[in-house]
Amino acid sequence: MSGATQSCNQAQQQEPVGQCIVAHFSTLKQVLPAGVSAVLLHDAGKHCLTLIAHSAETVSATISLHLPLAGSSIIPRVYMAGTATAFTLPISASAAEMAFAQQFDLQSLVAAPLLANGKSMGLLLVGRALTDASFSVDEIATVDRVTQQLGDAIAQVQAGKAVDELVKLNVSLCSTAAAKSKAVAHMADEVQRQERFRLLSELTANPILVLDEQLRIREANEAAAVLFGVAGPGLGSNTLIGHSLENYFPGAVQKLRALCDIQHDGTTFFEDMLRRADNSARYVDVHANLMMLGGTPKIKVFLRDITERKTAEEDLRRANEHVTHLLESTNDAYVAVNSAFEVDYFNQQAERMFRVPRDQVIGRAVWDVLPEMSNTFFDQFRRAMVEKTVLAFEGYYSPSDVWIETRAYPNPA
Repeated sequence: MSGATQSCNQAQQQEPVGQCIVAHFSTLKQVLPAGVSAVLLHDAGKHCLTLIAHSAETVSATISLHLPLAGSSIIPRVYMAGTATAFTLPISASAAEMAFAQQFDLQSLVAAPLLANGKSMGLLLVGRALTDASFSVDEIATVDRVTQQLGDAIAQVQAGKAVDELVKLNVSLCSTAAAKSKAVAHMADEVQRQERFRLLSELTANPILVLDEQLRIREANEAAAVLFGVAGPGLGSNTLIGHSLENYFPGAVQKLRALCDIQHDGTTFFEDMLRRADNSARYVDVHANLMMLGGTPKIKVFLRDITERKTAEEDLRRANEHVTHLLESTNDAYVAVNSAFEVDYFNQQAERMFRVPRDQVIGRAVWDVLPEMSNTFFDQFRRAMVEKTVLAFEGYYSPSDVWIETRAYPNPA
């Protein structure tokens, strides 16, 4: 396929904005960094982003492709950043996102939210394979600048005005400082902030916060209100605004303050306990990103409720402790082996009977550490394991000069 403008048949359904993008996409490609460029528009009716135009020469121009908002890990990340963001395809990407990346051979991405009059229209992205060079700061700034110019052009189309200036996008690269300054100005706009968080509430069921350098909550979605226990009539995410995170996460403050103190972009992951408004506790997985805006740190915090997992882990730990207590308090020697006859458990009575400490036995084949058992017990153990049946037998163990009454219980697994 030639390098001419590639577009999807969905452009017909996105008139006149889609037609504007398709008509000028070849100009956009000229100023965007090397890689596969694509524009996706927000389809509110279908709750997805629809591919409008792309530059991949190996993908059909008539491809029909949609990225559902629900379950997306990429779209919330881009809208949260509010500016062009570089990242590699995360493991948590949805099936649709993984299929999109595979079809276009994209692993390294720069994506920016496409805004017109403060309203979210979609995304502009440039992607590369992992074997390609990573995106430079200037290239990221270029994607941000071109996306802003495209958003301005779309706003004029929506207003019924001419868009001649769109064909003039092929301009020299602006400096990184200018690009950053422009991004900060956009993020400062209250209309855009509200639009981003309206989309975040729609896009993800995971709680999201934005903190200032004093670790006060500045933005929160409704999922955060539910997790923190402040959802309901007359409440909601606005109830959290202005509160110190320390009121809810005493243990997380030190970790987040250390992230804030590094004074440049960074990430931290940890698990902690959340103290909710009703004083009940929930365990959460915390993923925090530090972003420097005009020299001021902002922390984006993604939360995931892991209470069920932690409760299950605690139940399992207690069950194991109970089993261990029973096995260690019995008067019988207990030895557990796996399918390779390697010792998995060896209680204290077994240590006394066989005259060997357990740390010399665990993980080794029972015949290697207790070779005298082979002649007497091997056939019976093997039969119990193969036939999946309980066997009772007696045998003489010469090193201890004892006759041993044995019951072999095969593991049902």
